Amino acid sequence: MTGVQTCALPIYILFNRQGCRDKIKKSFENDTSFIDIKGHWAENYINNFYNKGYINGYEDNTFKPENPITRAEFVKVFNKVFGLTKTSGKVFSDTVNHWAKNEIDIAVTNGVSNGMSKEIFAPDKLITREEAAKMLANYKGIADSNHDKSRQFNDYNEISDWAKDSVEGAIEYGYINGMGNGTLAPKNPMKRAEVVVMLSRIK
Repeated sequence: MTGVQTCALPIYILFNRQGCRDKIKKSFENDTSFIDIKGHWAENYINNFYNKGYINGYEDNTFKPENPITRAEFVKVFNKVFGLTKTSGKVFSDTVNHWAKNEIDIAVTNGVSNGMSKEIFAPDKLITREEAAKMLANYKGIADSNHDKSRQFNDYNEISDWAKDSVEGAIEYGYINGMGNGTLAPKNPMKRAEVVVMLSRIK
């Protein structure tokens, strides 16, 4: 049809047409090509976070949504989501030569995270659900000492004392839900998909 631009043309012709070129570029940018998230319950959340540059996949075109995430990996994603960049030069004995040294510095400086002690951060330790809730509550200021919501879960007593107020706040704001079997599983490692969904609920 005369005067109607179409993108159903050979690729070498398409890239000579600005409109088609922009459509193709946008299509490529929105296609994560992760081969292991099709049909996953968090597929849309993962694609959205990837397209915003908050989290990466792996070189084999997988995302590994059910893999647990480390404390270092978690704070890196957290920093990106909230746009945190302020540093203070904070270094732990086990972060001096760590790839996430700067990300950990940012998280500590901005009040997101503390170390396991004054000297140890444990960057490669898998982050638990209660640890993630604690970091979230630290930053958002949502800790709540009235544990009416968290007490409804069968494993409330398994929540560490230092995390109970934070877990309560995260539940109240809808950032963390139960496991569907009446439990919170506070000491379970968080999975990559769970982290994406939790932080998506905030954004």
